[in-house]
Amino acid sequence: MVVAGHSSYWKADRGRYKTVFGNLMELDAGEEVWVYTKSSIEKSGYILHRYRVTASYNTDPTNVGVLLPD
Repeated sequence: MVVAGHSSYWKADRGRYKTVFGNLMELDAGEEVWVYTKSSIEKSGYILHRYRVTASYNTDPTNVGVLLPD
């Protein structure tokens, strides 16, 4: 999984989720990221996906090669 986003949203705005990726670059290799997705099967309504960070870095927005599978 690739998690990508930006946190350059105008901080004075009161909108929701404006800094959802604000701390993404602070993650270290070995830490976990939990992602919840809606489920049409599970009674709880959500499925938890746990991912372990292997690398974290900034890249140029035009570098779409980082999204290609290995």
